[in-house]
Amino acid sequence: GWLANGSVVMNLTVEGECNSSVPYLGMIAGFSNGATITNCTAKGRVNNTCSGSSLLGTGGILGYCSFNGTVRSIEGCVNYAEVSSTLGNVGGILGTMYYPVTITKCVNYGSISGNKDNVGGILGYGCSNNYSFTMSDCANYGNVTTKSSNVAGLVGFVCPMQGTVIKNCYVGPCAVRGDENTFVTTFEPSGFYTSFSNIVYSQDCKVYTSYNASSPASLSDNIANSSYNTSDAFVGVSATQIAAGEATYLLNGAVNGGATWTQDLSHSENQPALFGDADLYGVYLMGYAHGATARSFSNDANKKNSLHPAADDSGSHDAHFGYTSNHNQTHDALCAVCGYTEHDEACDMVGDVCSKCLYELL
Repeated sequence: GWLANGSVVMNLTVEGECNSSVPYLGMIAGFSNGATITNCTAKGRVNNTCSGSSLLGTGGILGYCSFNGTVRSIEGCVNYAEVSSTLGNVGGILGTMYYPVTITKCVNYGSISGNKDNVGGILGYGCSNNYSFTMSDCANYGNVTTKSSNVAGLVGFVCPMQGTVIKNCYVGPCAVRGDENTFVTTFEPSGFYTSFSNIVYSQDCKVYTSYNASSPASLSDNIANSSYNTSDAFVGVSATQIAAGEATYLLNGAVNGGATWTQDLSHSENQPALFGDADLYGVYLMGYAHGATARSFSNDANKKNSLHPAADDSGSHDAHFGYTSNHNQTHDALCAVCGYTEHDEACDMVGDVCSKCLYELL
């Protein structure tokens, strides 16, 4: 379908097979000329078999966005559909952005694939006709593949334009595969125009720098293009850190109980999530458990800042122990900071007196 300037689509779920050979294809709409799309969901399959068109776009939510004027938005949308095209410019949410759109709080879970250039987990081709755009608080969990070039977990191709902002986005443990310009997060050819900040990715992502590759390439060499690859705007987290809540905490800007990103920490397989119940699944930094060098988190606000504020440095946490004698050449050691207790620790006797609990042999 075609959405005219000023159109509003809200709270719509479409499920089924969307098979066509048109230049613009999406489960919610194929072409937008200035619409706002909010809280829409796509399920099933989007398959575009178009050939020969230079103006094209295929997306789980929207295929192609054009409008020379007011910035419009795609917000709160989720794609579960498998999205594929015989051409390029394919995205889990939006295939082609030719005029500026703000993409906010959108998630892709489906596998995304194209035969040609510019394939991304959220956005395939982001080149806003000399306008900048903003993407924030988005997540991709689906595999992304092209038989050609420019493929990435978030955006397949970002037009190098000053003012473009991509921030607070997450790439879960997925596979990204293509023949050239294959990256975990984004491909932006300049290496300096776009403003990236707080882009978090799973270190379990796999990047295949050839479509037919049997083994993944080095992850650290393929995070983003050029100087972005070593920028501290991109943060990798291990599966252990993700399960603990580290990624969710970072995505919320290191704010305790942030409402945008949530995670049920009672299940280790859970990932950072949008649209969760912050009262139940807000993530709070507890600190470092006794003797630990990794941070701990909780869904319980009452446990905020309940552990050590700094990592253990060769037993530095033990400096906070207080000792209670058991009157048998052992004592209990209680940490005054976190409450951790070592029971029945052997006394450290210096002559007839323990140097820690002051137990004295009679």
